[in-house]
Amino acid sequence: MEQQVLRALGDYTTLRFTKTWAELQEVVMRRSPSAIVADPLADRGGHPEPTLDRFSHLWRIPVVLYTHLSPEGAHAVFALGQSGIRHVIFWRVDDDANRFIEVVPWVRDEPPLHAA
Repeated sequence: MEQQVLRALGDYTTLRFTKTWAELQEVVMRRSPSAIVADPLADRGGHPEPTLDRFSHLWRIPVVLYTHLSPEGAHAVFALGQSGIRHVIFWRVDDDANRFIEVVPWVRDEPPLHAA
């Protein structure tokens, strides 16, 4: 999944990858991200709901969920339903580069141009 995000957005923006919700919080506190792409199933030992809710609902950072289309993924998406998260991308279903470019909020309200 990390490689798919890198292929889709790596030429357009600086990406930071974390393994835990605590690491994600540290990155967000040090940097002011324009968006967060997060797999709510990534840190099985953590609880994504309070972290992603805080980023999306309270701090108004756009969050895009990128997860597996599975019962666990559906449960995680459902649990985050009240967090103000507007976009979900499912791995190997609708995760082509254009989909990421479409849902990540760009500075000038336009996606970057594609190189031929």
